[in-house]
Amino acid sequence: MSSSDSLVRSAVKAVAAAAAVGAAAWFWTELSGWLVSAWQTAWRVAWRVASGHFSQSITLSMWQLYLLAILSIASVSSWLLRLIATRQDNHRRFTQVNLLGALWRWEYDMSGRPHGFRAYCPTCDMRLVYEHAWKPFPYDEQMETRLHCERCSTQWVRHDGKLDYLNERVAREIERLVRNGHWRDHVPQPAQKARKQD
Repeated sequence: MSSSDSLVRSAVKAVAAAAAVGAAAWFWTELSGWLVSAWQTAWRVAWRVASGHFSQSITLSMWQLYLLAILSIASVSSWLLRLIATRQDNHRRFTQVNLLGALWRWEYDMSGRPHGFRAYCPTCDMRLVYEHAWKPFPYDEQMETRLHCERCSTQWVRHDGKLDYLNERVAREIERLVRNGHWRDHVPQPAQKARKQD
């Protein structure tokens, strides 16, 4: 292959590349102009439809207006309560604790009182199953609640009384931790979360 052949080939490649770049630039200017025009048209149509729709008047009965106002106030109040609840130093972030050999989780009601207690296995995080059983001799006539994991086949909690009493004991302990501020020991603080992410 001679140097003139390679020079011709290089020139042909350069012309082809320049033609391709020129065609792409022309296509892009045409396409971008069309896209801008289509966007402006779509915006004008949407504006006309929306302004026509929102400028129409309607008739509401007073009960409908009151219902709408009540639902709006309830929605905004719920949103504000959730916003307040997620503040950095709020005890509502405290939703689980290891207690009596199990991991307990719960929610808070509107008044801030814990409810909906559920016990989980500290090993596999499976929800524990409860059963009521009569204590063996010499404690006949005394009932106890047993919590066990079906997955691990392990019994985690044995507590005198029925499940309601056990739940009340957990509630009292949670309220004690909230009241004295020790709930913070059971909740990852923002600085700890930032370190874990790094």
